[in-house]
Amino acid sequence: MNGDGRQRKGYENYIKNTKTKSTERKISEDKIKEILDKVSLDEIKEIVSEFALENIEFRNKIFTRSTLKKDTGSDKNLYKQIIEESLCQGMDYHGFIDYRGSSRAVRGINELLMKADQMLEKGQIEQAILIFQTTIEETFPALLWADDSNGDLSGVINWSFERLHDCTPKIKNETTGKNFLDYCLLEVSSKSYENWSGWRWELIEIASRLIIKEETEIIFAKIDELLKKEQDQESFSNKYDKEKSSEVKLEIIERFNGRVEALKFINENLEYTPIRRVAIDRAINEKDYVRAKNLAKEGIELDTKHGWPGLVVEWKEFLYKIANKEKNIDEIRKYAKELFFEGRGFEYYDKLKNTFSAEEWKKEFQDFLNQLKKLAWGIVQPLVKYMLKKRGGTIY
Repeated sequence: MNGDGRQRKGYENYIKNTKTKSTERKISEDKIKEILDKVSLDEIKEIVSEFALENIEFRNKIFTRSTLKKDTGSDKNLYKQIIEESLCQGMDYHGFIDYRGSSRAVRGINELLMKADQMLEKGQIEQAILIFQTTIEETFPALLWADDSNGDLSGVINWSFERLHDCTPKIKNETTGKNFLDYCLLEVSSKSYENWSGWRWELIEIASRLIIKEETEIIFAKIDELLKKEQDQESFSNKYDKEKSSEVKLEIIERFNGRVEALKFINENLEYTPIRRVAIDRAINEKDYVRAKNLAKEGIELDTKHGWPGLVVEWKEFLYKIANKEKNIDEIRKYAKELFFEGRGFEYYDKLKNTFSAEEWKKEFQDFLNQLKKLAWGIVQPLVKYMLKKRGGTIY
């Protein structure tokens, strides 16, 4: 039997099996319905109760479904119990959640989060916030005794933070907003977040969107307090914290103090990557290409010293963008070639080539190829093969 025949046979078997399973399910449903029609409600409750006590997953579904039916009110203890029961489903005998068990561990949590999404859509903000908060609080510690390499546990935490961001602009009740702000400011100081800087900044960003102008100093003080704890550490984490703090502060200043104060803050904090990006983008938008180029070149110099090659390439991409805005062919060629050699994609090769006529490129290409050969052969070989194939077998 040839390949097509095997595929056809496999497809026929798949259809046959699907129909068989569907038929078997229908027969089972009919039998269950027939049995339930003959059983009293009290007997059904007894059966469900017994099975729930014996089966963790079924018990968790009962707890979750009972919560899903509530349109008002909230019970944090019940949410905690649902999450704890869900996590238990993924544990081994030693209480560890391995990468295979992590998907089981979040089933009940995902169902609870879907309920919170429904609450959010219905405008039940306080109830939704409580579920998202409880999910973060209860799932966070599980990361310490779990293999989360497939991202299931961190996924429900990220989902919860994303939805908490969504809740923020929908809060109309002043008390709810104040309570939420207080919660974020309290949680951000928790030791639980010491090794999870990204999630700590999620709380700061949420808090920054809950404040009024008179409360800006509260956020600034909290940010400075966090940075002070790590001021003596020269680490990537410390760099990340400083850069995130500058981003949040700029957003707050721009919102409450206006463009002039924001520009002053930008000029005083160009050492931070996000601020330099903003400064370059604004200069480009204002067609101040001289300033934009100077900022990008300063970035290259600084990050070359610091040993951050990825950022050096990013500043070169800005310079390439500016060269195109100015229609500066020499600069376009310079940065297109450098970015291609940096491995930023074959598009830069084509952009470089397109700045030459066919005759000019034949002369230019040999020099280009000589520079290319100076790179590791493991890189050069696939690049050359690609160029040959793309151009119909010719080296040009």
